[in-house]
Amino acid sequence: MTSYSQKSRWTVEEDERLMSLLKQYSNNFREIAKYFSERSYNQVRSHYYNLLNKHEKALKQQNILPNVLAQNALINQINQSEKKINRPGIKNIKLIDESPASVPSMLGTQ
Repeated sequence: MTSYSQKSRWTVEEDERLMSLLKQYSNNFREIAKYFSERSYNQVRSHYYNLLNKHEKALKQQNILPNVLAQNALINQINQSEKKINRPGIKNIKLIDESPASVPSMLGTQ
């Protein structure tokens, strides 16, 4: 069993590596943790969710997150109605990515 004694703060480089690996591995934290020799799976996962919560709070304070969610709901509604009436129109509108890994990019912190 590996001993993880790393209790220090996460560095900017580690945060950037984490965000980069999330794009590749999604939320497979067991795979991502392999790239952090001094951090455990739980440390990596917990740090990610802590970052996510911080960014989500910042977005809510700036009133950005509710707008993104509302816009995506509207686009989904349009796409569904277009499918029901089976006529050409607005289709394949790209949704604003609201996945946890994209939150830092929405803030411009990548």
